[in-house]
Amino acid sequence: MPRLQAANRATTTLNGDITDIAASLTLTNSALFPAAPFRLTIDNEIIEVGAINTTTHVCSSLLRGQEGTDAAAHLSGAAVRVRLTAGMYDELATDADLTSHEDAEDEGVHGSTVTATADKLAHRDEEGRSQFATPVENDDAANKEYVDDQIATCEPAIAAGTAAQYLTGEKAWATFLGETSATAYRGDRGKAAYDYSQVGHVPLTRTISTTAPLSGGGALSGNLTLTHLNTTGYKHVPSGGSAGQFLKYSAEGTAAWAAHGLAASDVGAVPTSRTISTTAPLSGGGALSGNLTLTHSDGAGYKHVPSGGATGQFLKYGGASGTAVWGDVPGGLELGETEGTAYRGDRGKTAYDHSQTAHLALGNTSATAHRGDHGETAYDHSQAVTGAEHGATAAATANMLCRRDASGRIAVADPSESGHAATKNYVDTLTQTRTAILTAAGAIPQASGGPAKTLTTGTNHTYYALAYDKATDEHAFFNFTVPQDFQAGNVTVKVLWIAEAATSGAAVWNVATLGRQAGEAWDAALGSVQSVTSTTNGTAKNLNAATFTAFNPGWAAGDLVVVKVSRDADHASDTLDADALLICVEVQYTGK
Repeated sequence: MPRLQAANRATTTLNGDITDIAASLTLTNSALFPAAPFRLTIDNEIIEVGAINTTTHVCSSLLRGQEGTDAAAHLSGAAVRVRLTAGMYDELATDADLTSHEDAEDEGVHGSTVTATADKLAHRDEEGRSQFATPVENDDAANKEYVDDQIATCEPAIAAGTAAQYLTGEKAWATFLGETSATAYRGDRGKAAYDYSQVGHVPLTRTISTTAPLSGGGALSGNLTLTHLNTTGYKHVPSGGSAGQFLKYSAEGTAAWAAHGLAASDVGAVPTSRTISTTAPLSGGGALSGNLTLTHSDGAGYKHVPSGGATGQFLKYGGASGTAVWGDVPGGLELGETEGTAYRGDRGKTAYDHSQTAHLALGNTSATAHRGDHGETAYDHSQAVTGAEHGATAAATANMLCRRDASGRIAVADPSESGHAATKNYVDTLTQTRTAILTAAGAIPQASGGPAKTLTTGTNHTYYALAYDKATDEHAFFNFTVPQDFQAGNVTVKVLWIAEAATSGAAVWNVATLGRQAGEAWDAALGSVQSVTSTTNGTAKNLNAATFTAFNPGWAAGDLVVVKVSRDADHASDTLDADALLICVEVQYTGK
């Protein structure tokens, strides 16, 4: 966009005299004049206007005598016009300028950065990513760190349990009372074991003393046998031996008596070491049998300087580790050069002479070089780093470049496609349906006459169930803690049940709940009763689902919840002529 503004038919008169150094002037009417900066002509002078007040018609921040004209005094009533001048034309960008700017992709254009830098345009790196500061406002773009932190705080999904388990307050599955039908003892067997434990028995340990009998009470049945270890480290010195013998190695941890086997002539024999001197014979006594051979190592690090050599030569690598040979400097080149890199002297002189002649600026020819004022304009534009170039905004403005705000954040609209940047608001409001499962094993039947808790060993698996009577209203209670990711609102409760033998009819189920926080009354009245009629699917022992209409229980995250499930057996719509066996209760809620 050109720096200087223009407007068609912008003509008026001067309202008041001005001197040749005046920094402001007043127009008779400024309605048709453009926004500053612009250039106007009065008589023969071109003046650049830096600011204009369209209410008072005052032009200020004047630059007098522009484009080679002379600053002069002007009388009130003189004609004032905005016309296209040569200077304004020269400031217009050329096609080459626009193409070069349009094709600019490198980091740093208008001060753009990959990192989260305040008040700068955002630039993607070579992998298409750009960094944002951690979001604060809902329309701030979310960075990976913020998203990861939000995910880390989400309540983990509850894994599936079994029919014989219940969910504890710590959201872990546990077996009812820690026993199953396979591990629990009969009461009479427990009594027999207790009675036996009270009878005195032979103690398992005895204390052996040289001055007292065995301690510990009771009588030993049979003889007491003490066994001495005979393994390595515990063996005795062997019997036998005679003068002059000694114990020598026989096997691991074993020694045997034996003579030393040395003759008297062996004493004072040839010593095991000799001292070699250039001025004295071998010391140490005795005689050497055979010649003494001394060998000089000829390996790497022990080789001698080779014989030969001549003035001006030097030792150079001989082709093998630790080997050197005499040689000359190849070709007489200066150190640091080779025949392939050293220039001839005459070429060096030619290059120097060429460097002393006048040239166009690098990268230009007489046909492509720009005038100085064009270059200055393009350079000034390239150095702009305010972040507002090309209309870039920090707000989520449609069809505009985005720039970071003073805190390094970028505002974007909520995403609608997978490739869009996510906003803080989008991430914070992400939800999913989660399910808490309440099994029959963890239920608390009513104090008297409640549904019987049964443990059934089926053909393929064992399961707990609550048997709700076909004629009498019965109820049971369940407890669980509302997860921290719970989003206040409606929940959906589903009772999963089977009919033991009946293949027709319906059962009427009721549910009511209560949520309590620490400090609140625990034994408080439950909420309103929800009711649903569930028809058996026609096959005995097939699973049926009684799904209640979604309702708002008024819970909050962290509440300890009571869920009361009852069968309204005497209701007119309850036509199931058999016990209804409750397997579990599912509570579906919205979580982060």
